[in-house]
Amino acid sequence: MTPHEILVANLDTINELCGATARRYRLLPADAEEFAAVVRLRLIENDYDVLRKFRGESSLRTFLSVVIARYCLDYQVSRFGKWRPSARAKRLGPAAVGLERLVWRHGVTFADALERVSECEPGCTREQLEALCAGRQGRTRPFFLTDCDLDDLPSRESGPDVVIERAEHQRVSRALARSLENLDACDRTLVTQRFLEGLTVQEIARRRRAKAGRLYRRLMAVLRGLRAELERRGISVHDARAVVSGGFIPSPSIGGFRGHAADSSFRLRAR
Repeated sequence: MTPHEILVANLDTINELCGATARRYRLLPADAEEFAAVVRLRLIENDYDVLRKFRGESSLRTFLSVVIARYCLDYQVSRFGKWRPSARAKRLGPAAVGLERLVWRHGVTFADALERVSECEPGCTREQLEALCAGRQGRTRPFFLTDCDLDDLPSRESGPDVVIERAEHQRVSRALARSLENLDACDRTLVTQRFLEGLTVQEIARRRRAKAGRLYRRLMAVLRGLRAELERRGISVHDARAVVSGGFIPSPSIGGFRGHAADSSFRLRAR
């Protein structure tokens, strides 16, 4: 018989052995069904390589039971990982290995694990075992969700409205940056001192040893120019205000936006 014929002729036996193995390892019904599908797939892999290795030294049922048991171990390892004791625990002896197994594999608390280990294998001091657990980080165990559980989970990806809003925010930010770069150094410093550093016009005037009224009129003219430049670029006052309030200019306000908290009366009323 060819390997394919052997598989078809013993399909009922394979399903029976898969069910018995799943019950032995206490698999859930859904996991048992998935495991049976995995076994059938593994048996036909590489042109029925496993069935070709059968030499007839035992019954086919015995051979398949051993193969399926090994497949079940591989299936469990693929789902939950494989636990191994650390090199430090091996050096400390069986008590430390047993403690790691209870804490990191079975999820037993350190106090309960220490009590069990001390009763069965008294070989390490409490200080050594505490240092062993303190120096090792736990591993997150994977868990499985049904389709119904996934329906209630929020998506990790941003929705289309968030993507559009982010793109618009970047467009307005770039327009603001270019408009500020087009100012000459003196006017750009004036805007920076007023809105980024949060200085009042009087404070800027004292620093520059200039008249506050003249400096105020200059600032108003600069802001009107900025607003006109933004409007030419297709940026409305509402869009620019949203970007400014989001942190592009920490101490807000360029043409038509709300003024700094220290001088709430400062507004630009460009017409």
